[in-house]
Amino acid sequence: MDEQLPNPIFEKKEFERVSNGLWAIGEFRNYVSKQIYPETQTSIKNLREMACTFAKKMEMFASMNKKNSSIFMTAKLIGESIQDLLHAME
Repeated sequence: MDEQLPNPIFEKKEFERVSNGLWAIGEFRNYVSKQIYPETQTSIKNLREMACTFAKKMEMFASMNKKNSSIFMTAKLIGESIQDLLHAME
């Protein structure tokens, strides 16, 4: 990802949004690698299913603690966006 982080002092909301997005992408990458291990490749269909499961888990986590819900809702939205991209690739 080639996005520059905003200045955390002056643009707190934007910094939080970008940070949460970067965290969510990393979490999805880790989730996929754990799901397909020891393989290194999988089909687009399997990736879509993993993105769906990931989004559902993140939604569940978001509902557990309202104080931390924004990071998990960002991850849910990232999972849904990945699903849409993979659907377009099929």
